[in-house]
Amino acid sequence: MRKKFALMLLLVCGMLMTAACGKEAVAQQEVSYQMTFINDTGKDAAQLQIRPTEDYDWTDNLLKEAFWQNGYEVPVSLSGTVPVTDAGWQVRMVFADGTEQIWEAVALQDGSTMTFSLENGEGAVTYAQELPESPADSEDSNALQDPMENEEIENQ
Repeated sequence: MRKKFALMLLLVCGMLMTAACGKEAVAQQEVSYQMTFINDTGKDAAQLQIRPTEDYDWTDNLLKEAFWQNGYEVPVSLSGTVPVTDAGWQVRMVFADGTEQIWEAVALQDGSTMTFSLENGEGAVTYAQELPESPADSEDSNALQDPMENEEIENQ
Protein backbone atom coordinates (compact mmCIF):
# COMPACT_ATOMS: atom_id res chain seq x y z
CA MET A 1 0.00 0.00 0.00
CA ARG A 2 2.86 2.38 0.84
CA LYS A 3 4.52 1.67 -2.50
CA LYS A 4 1.29 2.51 -4.37
CA PHE A 5 0.89 5.74 -2.41
CA ALA A 6 4.54 6.72 -2.99
CA LEU A 7 4.23 5.90 -6.68
CA MET A 8 1.01 7.92 -6.96
CA LEU A 9 2.59 10.87 -5.14
CA LEU A 10 5.63 10.73 -7.42
CA LEU A 11 3.37 10.65 -10.49
CA VAL A 12 1.36 13.67 -9.31
CA CYS A 13 4.54 15.64 -8.52
CA GLY A 14 5.95 14.78 -11.93
CA MET A 15 2.77 15.98 -13.65
CA LEU A 16 2.84 19.26 -11.70
CA MET A 17 6.48 19.86 -12.55
CA THR A 18 5.84 19.17 -16.22
CA ALA A 19 2.89 21.55 -16.25
CA ALA A 20 4.92 24.26 -14.49
CA CYS A 21 7.80 23.96 -16.96
CA GLY A 22 5.58 24.91 -19.89
CA LYS A 23 4.45 28.22 -18.37
CA GLU A 24 6.56 31.32 -18.16
CA ALA A 25 6.23 33.61 -15.18
CA VAL A 26 4.23 36.68 -16.12
CA ALA A 27 5.22 40.02 -14.61
CA GLN A 28 2.52 41.52 -12.42
CA GLN A 29 1.73 45.11 -11.48
CA GLU A 30 -0.52 46.76 -8.92
CA VAL A 31 -3.03 49.17 -10.53
CA SER A 32 -5.90 51.39 -9.51
CA TYR A 33 -7.42 52.78 -12.71
CA GLN A 34 -10.53 54.93 -13.00
CA MET A 35 -11.49 55.24 -16.67
CA THR A 36 -14.43 56.33 -18.79
CA PHE A 37 -15.64 54.24 -21.73
CA ILE A 38 -17.92 55.81 -24.34
CA ASN A 39 -20.13 53.66 -26.59
CA ASP A 40 -20.10 55.14 -30.11
CA THR A 41 -20.76 51.86 -31.93
CA GLY A 42 -24.26 52.69 -33.16
CA LYS A 43 -25.58 49.79 -31.06
CA ASP A 44 -26.72 49.24 -27.48
CA ALA A 45 -24.43 46.89 -25.55
CA ALA A 46 -25.66 44.22 -23.13
CA GLN A 47 -22.21 43.18 -21.87
CA LEU A 48 -18.83 44.84 -21.42
CA GLN A 49 -15.82 42.72 -20.47
CA ILE A 50 -12.03 43.10 -20.45
CA ARG A 51 -9.01 40.81 -20.18
CA PRO A 52 -5.24 41.25 -20.44
CA THR A 53 -4.78 38.78 -23.32
CA GLU A 54 -6.50 35.77 -24.81
CA ASP A 55 -4.66 33.58 -22.28
CA TYR A 56 -6.99 34.91 -19.56
CA ASP A 57 -10.70 34.63 -18.91
CA TRP A 58 -12.99 37.60 -19.48
CA THR A 59 -14.03 39.65 -16.46
CA ASP A 60 -17.62 39.55 -15.28
CA ASN A 61 -19.96 41.95 -17.05
CA LEU A 62 -18.83 45.46 -16.06
CA LEU A 63 -22.22 47.03 -16.84
CA LYS A 64 -24.45 47.81 -13.90
CA GLU A 65 -27.52 48.47 -16.09
CA ALA A 66 -29.22 46.03 -18.45
CA PHE A 67 -28.00 47.97 -21.50
CA TRP A 68 -25.30 50.49 -22.28
CA GLN A 69 -26.91 52.74 -24.84
CA ASN A 70 -25.10 54.08 -27.85
CA GLY A 71 -23.79 57.58 -27.20
CA TYR A 72 -23.49 57.11 -23.44
CA GLU A 73 -20.47 56.68 -21.19
CA VAL A 74 -19.80 54.32 -18.29
CA PRO A 75 -17.19 54.54 -15.56
CA VAL A 76 -14.83 51.56 -15.48
CA SER A 77 -12.60 50.71 -12.52
CA LEU A 78 -9.69 48.30 -12.58
CA SER A 79 -7.78 47.70 -9.39
CA GLY A 80 -5.58 45.02 -7.95
CA THR A 81 -2.70 42.95 -9.25
CA VAL A 82 -2.85 42.45 -13.00
CA PRO A 83 -0.43 41.05 -15.58
CA VAL A 84 1.83 43.45 -17.44
CA THR A 85 0.89 43.36 -21.11
CA ASP A 86 3.01 44.76 -23.91
CA ALA A 87 0.23 44.42 -26.46
CA GLY A 88 -2.54 46.15 -24.49
CA TRP A 89 -5.84 44.69 -23.29
CA GLN A 90 -8.83 43.22 -25.04
CA VAL A 91 -12.27 44.80 -24.65
CA ARG A 92 -15.39 42.84 -25.58
CA MET A 93 -18.91 44.12 -26.12
CA VAL A 94 -21.87 41.85 -26.63
CA PHE A 95 -24.62 43.88 -28.24
CA ALA A 96 -28.36 43.74 -27.61
CA ASP A 97 -28.83 42.07 -31.01
CA GLY A 98 -26.55 39.17 -29.94
CA THR A 99 -23.52 40.15 -32.04
CA GLU A 100 -20.18 40.91 -30.43
CA GLN A 101 -17.04 42.91 -31.09
CA ILE A 102 -13.57 42.53 -29.57
CA TRP A 103 -11.17 45.46 -29.59
CA GLU A 104 -7.51 44.40 -29.52
CA ALA A 105 -4.48 46.20 -28.06
CA VAL A 106 -6.47 48.68 -25.98
CA ALA A 107 -4.15 50.78 -23.80
CA LEU A 108 -5.82 51.06 -20.40
CA GLN A 109 -4.58 54.00 -18.36
CA ASP A 110 -5.77 55.73 -15.21
CA GLY A 111 -7.85 58.84 -15.89
CA SER A 112 -8.31 58.14 -19.59
CA THR A 113 -11.47 58.37 -21.65
CA MET A 114 -11.86 55.90 -24.49
CA THR A 115 -14.47 56.01 -27.23
CA PHE A 116 -15.30 52.63 -28.78
CA SER A 117 -16.68 52.73 -32.31
CA LEU A 118 -17.20 50.57 -35.37
CA GLU A 119 -15.74 51.78 -38.65
CA ASN A 120 -16.58 49.64 -41.68
CA GLY A 121 -17.35 46.73 -39.34
CA GLU A 122 -13.98 47.00 -37.57
CA GLY A 123 -13.51 48.13 -33.98
CA ALA A 124 -11.74 51.44 -33.40
CA VAL A 125 -10.74 53.18 -30.16
CA THR A 126 -10.17 56.91 -29.74
CA TYR A 127 -8.30 58.07 -26.64
CA ALA A 128 -8.70 61.32 -24.73
CA GLN A 129 -6.58 61.82 -21.63
CA GLU A 130 -8.23 63.72 -18.79
CA LEU A 131 -5.53 65.54 -16.88
CA PRO A 132 -6.20 66.61 -13.31
CA GLU A 133 -6.41 70.35 -12.83
CA SER A 134 -3.67 71.79 -10.69
CA PRO A 135 -4.62 74.27 -7.93
CA ALA A 136 -2.69 77.04 -9.70
CA ASP A 137 -4.69 76.46 -12.90
CA SER A 138 -8.01 76.63 -11.07
CA GLU A 139 -7.05 79.95 -9.40
CA ASP A 140 -6.02 81.43 -12.75
CA SER A 141 -9.19 80.25 -14.47
CA ASN A 142 -11.34 81.91 -11.78
CA ALA A 143 -9.49 85.18 -12.34
CA LEU A 144 -10.09 85.18 -16.10
CA GLN A 145 -12.91 87.31 -17.44
CA ASP A 146 -14.59 87.55 -20.74
CA PRO A 147 -12.78 90.24 -22.81
CA MET A 148 -16.20 91.61 -23.81
CA GLU A 149 -16.95 92.39 -20.15
CA ASN A 150 -13.78 94.51 -19.92
CA GLU A 151 -14.66 96.32 -23.13
CA GLU A 152 -18.14 97.18 -21.87
CA ILE A 153 -16.72 98.57 -18.64
CA GLU A 154 -14.18 100.75 -20.49
CA ASN A 155 -16.85 102.15 -22.85
CA GLN A 156 -19.09 103.40 -20.01
